[in-house]
Amino acid sequence: MCQMASFIVMSGFKVFWSKTSDAHEDIIQEFSLHMDGVQGPNGVRVEIVPTTSYSQDPSEWIFQIDQDIIPDWWNRVEAEKATRIAFQDWCTARRFTQGIHEIRQGSILLVGSAQATLRNVAKAILCNSAQATLCDSAQATLYNLAQANLYNSAQATLHGLAQATLFDSTKATLYGSARATLYDSAKATLYDSAKATLYDSAKATLYNSAQVTLHSSAQATLLDSTKATLCNSAQAILYNSAQATLYNSAQATLYNSAQATLCDSAQATLRDSARATLYGSAQATLYDSAEATLYGLAQAVLYNSAQVTLYNSAQATLCEGAQAYLYDAAQAALHDSARATLWDSAQAVLYNSAQATLRDSAQATLIDASTVLAYDKTSWHRKGKQTIVIDRRKAKVRVWAA
Repeated sequence: MCQMASFIVMSGFKVFWSKTSDAHEDIIQEFSLHMDGVQGPNGVRVEIVPTTSYSQDPSEWIFQIDQDIIPDWWNRVEAEKATRIAFQDWCTARRFTQGIHEIRQGSILLVGSAQATLRNVAKAILCNSAQATLCDSAQATLYNLAQANLYNSAQATLHGLAQATLFDSTKATLYGSARATLYDSAKATLYDSAKATLYDSAKATLYNSAQVTLHSSAQATLLDSTKATLCNSAQAILYNSAQATLYNSAQATLYNSAQATLCDSAQATLRDSARATLYGSAQATLYDSAEATLYGLAQAVLYNSAQVTLYNSAQATLCEGAQAYLYDAAQAALHDSARATLWDSAQAVLYNSAQATLRDSAQATLIDASTVLAYDKTSWHRKGKQTIVIDRRKAKVRVWAA
């Protein structure tokens, strides 16, 4: 595999390298080298590479061979000696430790406090506190405390504590504790403990323990134990044990055991065993074994065996085997075999074979074959196909025959 720094050692130990590429085949083509001879290879692909990171002092880089078949004329000691002399020239041309540079083609190594602007298809590896501005289709890999600003269709991979700001249609992949801020249509993939803040139409995919904050119309897909905070009209899809907090008119779809807290007019769709807590006028649709707790004017629609707990003036529509617990002035409409328990002044409308238990001054309207068990006023009432048991004080029941 070609790595920085790559060389071709020809017979006679003459060494070739490129100012623009570390691909051996590019070096061969650039110098029109004839690698295959009648009696074996005419040249050997070699590299001088760091043992730990590219910020390592060049004197500590090691010499290695990058091909399987070695010619009879090969002498490793002589080859390494000649290659290390060429490596000094390589470092002068392509390794920068300070100053400001503009690169339009090829790849460079920035370490220390070096700064560079990369244009066209230029590439760079940044270490320590190096900084770069990438334009056009430029690419960069950042380590340590390196920083980069990306424009146009530039791309970057960040490691360690590296940071990047992305504009236009740029892309970034973040590892470790790297951080990125994305604008426009920029995209990012985050791993480990990486963090990103997205604006405009930016998009992100998160793995492991990565975190993201989304604004405007930004979008994110979260997996594993990732976390997201969504504002404005941002959107997110959550899997596994991912977590999200939504504000304004943000939207989220949750799968597996993902969790979300929704505020304002945020919306969420929950599946599997996902969970959500809703405030303000937030809305949620729940499937499977999903669970939600609603406050304020929040609303929810539940299917399958989903569950919801409602407070204040929250509202819910329950279908199939969904269940609800209503407090305060909460309201629910129950369909199919849905079930609800109502306290305080909560209200419910029941359809099909839905069931409800009423306490305090709760109220229910029954349609079809629905039933209600009411406490706080002892009496029996039967009409049509409905069977209603009223036990103790203030519960109220309105019944229509099926």
